[in-house]
Amino acid sequence: MKLFSAFKSNSLRSNWNFQHRLLRLRSWLPDLKKALNKRFKWRFVLAGFIAMSIAAVSWDMESLETSWIWHSAWHVSIYTSAFFFLCSRSTVLDGGGSEAVEDDARSLTVQ
Repeated sequence: MKLFSAFKSNSLRSNWNFQHRLLRLRSWLPDLKKALNKRFKWRFVLAGFIAMSIAAVSWDMESLETSWIWHSAWHVSIYTSAFFFLCSRSTVLDGGGSEAVEDDARSLTVQ
């Protein structure tokens, strides 16, 4: 009987922990969605993944006879995907309305 009551109390406690974690997750997800939408331009992220998939296909299609065309296509598509991923980053503004500079290396190139 004591064994049953010990397991029952543990299951109630774990059920409460699960519900508490679920509620915390439900309150955290909208903030995450807002932050991601603010930070990224999703059409460029999608274009980057499409270009990366084209690069993967051209990598797979490469053979000894056709390496010149498929390897060239791989270079074009992989650099295009890198370009789109770099363009996908949104400009984040600080509280005063000016662009927030995140690191010193970038601030040297912006001058």
